[in-house]
Amino acid sequence: MIFQDSLNKIPIKYHLMVLFSLLFSAVLAIAGFIIFSLVQKTIEENIANELTVSTKAIQTTIKTSVDVTIRNHLHAISEKNREILQSLNQKVKTGEITLEEAKKSGEEILLSQTIGQSGYIYAINCDGILAVHPNKEMENRDMSFHWLAQRQKEMKEGYIEYNWKNPGEMEERPKA
Repeated sequence: MIFQDSLNKIPIKYHLMVLFSLLFSAVLAIAGFIIFSLVQKTIEENIANELTVSTKAIQTTIKTSVDVTIRNHLHAISEKNREILQSLNQKVKTGEITLEEAKKSGEEILLSQTIGQSGYIYAINCDGILAVHPNKEMENRDMSFHWLAQRQKEMKEGYIEYNWKNPGEMEERPKA
């Protein structure tokens, strides 16, 4: 009773101020919770989107780096092989070795090299004839009808990426 008597002595304006303050605090808390939930969801979505974009950019960068590395590696191999074959050709011209010895030596050098786990080097002449191939049955075959041989004849030098299925394989694989 004493508490109620003291409460009744407080002017109504203070009662209303406390009531409005409590009501304002409740509305503010509810609004804050709703805004926090919406902002949190938006931030999480933005983070997920930025991670996706960043991941794709990293994948693209890595793929480009790998492609350039492969291209440079193959270019270095081909340049070194060109030097070796030119050296053999020079030895034929000076009479140090015969043409047949040079061809045999060049073929052994080219066929001794592997590219990756299953890649190999082959040589095709300007008429589209396979001069060197790891599968001896393929050597001296006329490939001039095939699009790849035609493309190589046109380019003479350069880099080509294509899909190829070796005999006995079920699916094509990327080649360069």
